[in-house]
Amino acid sequence: YGDHRDLHSFPTDALPISLGFVFMSLFTFILTYATLRHQLLDIRVALARLFLLFITAVVVTGTPFLLGIKLLGPGLWIIPVSVALMLAATAPLLYIYIGERTENLLLKQQRRYQQTLLYASHGMLYKRDLNRLLKFVVILLTLIARLRYAAIYLFDGESNSFQLKAERPLLPKRPVTLDMDNPVVKKISKKEILNRDELLSRGEGRGVVDEMQRLNATIIIPCCTRRGIVGFLVFGNKRSGQHFSSDEIDTFLTLSNQFALAIENALYLKDLERSEEHTSELQSH
Repeated sequence: YGDHRDLHSFPTDALPISLGFVFMSLFTFILTYATLRHQLLDIRVALARLFLLFITAVVVTGTPFLLGIKLLGPGLWIIPVSVALMLAATAPLLYIYIGERTENLLLKQQRRYQQTLLYASHGMLYKRDLNRLLKFVVILLTLIARLRYAAIYLFDGESNSFQLKAERPLLPKRPVTLDMDNPVVKKISKKEILNRDELLSRGEGRGVVDEMQRLNATIIIPCCTRRGIVGFLVFGNKRSGQHFSSDEIDTFLTLSNQFALAIENALYLKDLERSEEHTSELQSH
């Protein structure tokens, strides 16, 4: 009888509350880890979500134990339920770890070529001749990025249009001149990155999509300097036939920024040479 009284005198509220705080701590740790590791959240958003997570953790972890102990009483069922809740609490960390490892294995080759592309792009800044720079970029894209087609359009102030200056391979039918009323030109004038697949999925910009098909373009990225938009890069389909990932587009954006600086440098040197030639001509006269 003594043991029977001890069993009924068991504090049924203590166990679920203590376990609730344990799992609440695990959830808090997971949220803190994700915030610091990936910088996903603004601090105010993080605090708000932390409060909601606290309430959710207490309810989710405490309710099963309260109902179980009230209906079934203390017993061995607490052990598997506790293990299940602990595994559920640690699952996000395990998912993040396995996801990163899997992504690294799947995208290992892709990231290798991206690093090679970015490393090679630094050489653009040392190209003094503009024509050689343009050829270097289209060769870089078709060989390293393994694109079926790449082209460069530069802005021509005299005609107030964009002119095709380099492409690889040479295509018999492609627009050589794009005026300011062209749908693609209007879009890139807003410094927008054009992704044909994304435009098609959203069902918008049909005129832009048709023009991109004429340009053999899957991605178009404007090149911006202090002079404004000096041109844009045309990225054709991948030889593998796969879609471009967000990482690849970010790499192309970095490449276009490097290319824009190289163009500005080449144009500056060209203007400097013209100025020196003009000065020497005046001195000779």
